[in-house]
Amino acid sequence: AAPLVEQEIRRWPETLAALEARSGKLIEVGFHVQVAPTPVNLFAMGEGHRTPLDPVEEATEAGGFRLRGTDRTLSTENAVAQFTQEPQSWSPNVVLRPLLQDTLLPTAAYVAGPGEAAYFAQLGPVYDLFGVPMPVIEPRLSLTIVEPGIDKILNRYRLSLADLGGRPDSAATRAALWRRLALHASDLGIPERFE
Repeated sequence: AAPLVEQEIRRWPETLAALEARSGKLIEVGFHVQVAPTPVNLFAMGEGHRTPLDPVEEATEAGGFRLRGTDRTLSTENAVAQFTQEPQSWSPNVVLRPLLQDTLLPTAAYVAGPGEAAYFAQLGPVYDLFGVPMPVIEPRLSLTIVEPGIDKILNRYRLSLADLGGRPDSAATRAALWRRLALHASDLGIPERFE
């Protein structure tokens, strides 16, 4: 794990840039991001809690870190030295945790739910940056149980579960659903008149 942590200490701006670029692309195509990018993906451990590291330029000429909520700063070299001497005093955050896991115990495939799959969608470039092979993300099996009363309503209006899919807050999803309901609930024979 040491090379991974040292790389994050020394090259955190590259990690941030890769994560922000991928997050931006996901948002651009209509997805939301699971993880808000933060500059440094490490915590300092101490007295039963984890303290985030924030980058500061004034710590040393070479940059460094401030332990959030404190006046304590570490230069980059001091952070590397502290990690080398006391690796247990450092902890990865949500971005580095899977990379650390896959560094120590390589994973061929990861069975993920929708939230986890979205989370891993952000991490591809970060895996590449650290030279860690990213596991194949396999969607977890899911199913929907439809109660008999709901099934009756779906059948009455000739709707499928796919008709109810998509983002429920999407205007297009709502419009399509209302259009189908209106066409099938009406006794005016609208579909036949259009034909």
